[in-house]
Amino acid sequence: MRNNSGEKVYIVYEKEPIDQSKGQYTGRTSGTGDIDNPQDLERILRDRDRNHHMNKEGYQPAEIQSTTLDPLVSRGQEQLGIERNGGAQSTGGTSGNKINGISSKNPRAQTYLEAAKKPLKESLLEKNQKNYVSDGLQAVFMKLTF
Repeated sequence: MRNNSGEKVYIVYEKEPIDQSKGQYTGRTSGTGDIDNPQDLERILRDRDRNHHMNKEGYQPAEIQSTTLDPLVSRGQEQLGIERNGGAQSTGGTSGNKINGISSKNPRAQTYLEAAKKPLKESLLEKNQKNYVSDGLQAVFMKLTF
């Protein structure tokens, strides 16, 4: 299915701390645009990053980790990123995230995580460019499935 400029695009991003003693932050955002247009993706990300709460805490500009048209995938990949970066602080983790993107009490948690694995697997097996996935998220997927 070809995306047009009017569809909702979901982006998972990371923000690196200037002070390396802090953990990396993972988040997600969405906006209207063309998933195949890098300018649209940058616009969506910059709109989110402009007033991001982590900017005041000494974090660098956001960098795209994955893009998709599926909100379930985005939600699951955000959580995988938080786990890859050490886990949420509320659970004793060391990432820049104070809380998980998906609560352990969320009845749909497994649905989100399973959805997140599908494009990761496709990216690894088919080098699929439609759903962009960073090397870091691919590494998390490898740990979860092999």
